[in-house]
Amino acid sequence: MSTLRDERLTNQILQSKSVVEIQFYLMATPCRACRKGRLNALRQHAEDESSRLRVDVECAGCQDKTTLEFKLDPDAPDSDRNNLYPVVNPTDEPSRLLDVGQWITLFRVVLEAASKESDRIEARRLGYEAAQCLEEALKFYDDNELPPEGAVFTDTTRTRLRDVPQQFSRSHLLAMRAKLPSNTVMQRNIRNQDSDQPQKRPWWQFWRS
Repeated sequence: MSTLRDERLTNQILQSKSVVEIQFYLMATPCRACRKGRLNALRQHAEDESSRLRVDVECAGCQDKTTLEFKLDPDAPDSDRNNLYPVVNPTDEPSRLLDVGQWITLFRVVLEAASKESDRIEARRLGYEAAQCLEEALKFYDDNELPPEGAVFTDTTRTRLRDVPQQFSRSHLLAMRAKLPSNTVMQRNIRNQDSDQPQKRPWWQFWRS
């Protein structure tokens, strides 16, 4: 996993569990030029009879443009724009695209977006995505309280793990996940197309009717 950071900088082929995971990768990966701006997808090109996907991206800050190439796993779920609850990773294997710290950050970012969303269905959908990010982070752990060395392959995560290890506590992450409904319950509530506006609730209750 330690070579993944270099692959990002040199535009080598990146292994992905799903198209949804690629979307999260663009959210979590800074621009290669300015190292600050978020990457926005411009176009994607799927090669015929191939699991490879090329994505043209542009930095939201400096407007640097590049093309990233991904290879989808053989068991990657089909991409469906109309799917309200797409699967990030259908396997028990941890991601090779994003490390444990990036998934934890994505969990918090998406959860914050859910808490600010006025539309109940969209808030639930975002909450479902946040829960998947937390589950992806937990896939890196064994029985130890902190993630293993192989779960870290970005300098940002390495620094955070050294400075604030409590943010990576397995028991802390498990406690947050325990407050969430099951994926089945969240999917059911997403399908419940009521138009009522959500009231102020603790973050783990966004999926309740």
